[in-house]
Amino acid sequence: EREGVDPARTAAHYSAEIAETLAAMDIELDQYYTTSVDEGYAEGLRHFFTRLVETGHVRPQATPALLDAETGRYLYEVDVSGACPGCGGGTGGNICEECGEPNLVADLGDPASRDSQAPPRRADVERYTLGLHEFAEAVADHHRLGRVPARLRELAERVFDRERLDLPVTHPSAWGVAPAEDALDGQVVWVWPEMSYGFLHGIERLGADLGERWSRDEPDRDWKIVHFFGYDNSFYHSILYPVLYRLAFPEWNPDIDYHLNEFYLLEGEKFSTSRRHAI
Repeated sequence: EREGVDPARTAAHYSAEIAETLAAMDIELDQYYTTSVDEGYAEGLRHFFTRLVETGHVRPQATPALLDAETGRYLYEVDVSGACPGCGGGTGGNICEECGEPNLVADLGDPASRDSQAPPRRADVERYTLGLHEFAEAVADHHRLGRVPARLRELAERVFDRERLDLPVTHPSAWGVAPAEDALDGQVVWVWPEMSYGFLHGIERLGADLGERWSRDEPDRDWKIVHFFGYDNSFYHSILYPVLYRLAFPEWNPDIDYHLNEFYLLEGEKFSTSRRHAI
C-alpha cells in the first residue's frame, strides 16, 4: 500500500529477491515454486478446504471482529495492533510474537487501526470458523510422536487452558484463494491454514521429481516431516496444522519433528528484517 504496488507484484518481487539471495550463498533448493501460479495449487487447496468443511467442524459462524471506524475495512494481521490477551504485551492481529498465543483480534486490549486514529468498532462477522478448543487431545496425541520441544508443549497447554477458541480460518480479502463453497462471498482461505495444505502440495511435487507416487490427497504414515520455523509461528505449525490434518485425513497422525528459532536481539530489541526492526 505504501509503495502503490498490488500484492501479486509485491510477492513476485520479494520471491525473486529471496531466490537471488539463496543463489548468491550457493544454497541449492530441491523445490522453489510460486503458489499463486503453480499448476493445480489453487484447485488442491480448495479440495483440502472442502474436506475440512465436510467434517462439520469448519463452518460459517458469526463471531466478534474489528472494523476501522472510518473506512469500515475489516482489520486483521498487520492492519491492527493492541495488547495481547494472553501476556499483555504489544502485538499485531492474530498472533503474539512474544508469547506465541493466538488472538481473535476483537479480544485485543486498546486496539488501534493502521487506517485511522479512531478506535476500531466491533461487529459480528461471519467467517468459516474452527472450534479449536475441541481438539486438545488430538494435539496431545500428535505431540507424542515427533520431536516436540518443551516450549511448544507449554504453549499448547496455555492455548487449551482457554474455555473456547473459535478460530476464523477465512477472512474478507481480495488477495488469496477463495473456497469452493459459495456460502460466504469475498473471503479467502486464511494464509496460515493454507500453508498446512502447501506442505502436502510440496511433498507431492517433490515425489514427482524423485519418481515417487506421493499424494497430497493420501498422506503416508511412513512420511517423516521436519519443520523449521521461528517461535512466533509455533501455534500454527505445532497446534493448528495437526488439527487440520486430523480433520482432513482422520487415519493420519503425521510424524513431525519441530525445530524452532528464537528472535535475535540487537541492543535489546528484536532483530527482524521483515518487521523492519533493524536493517
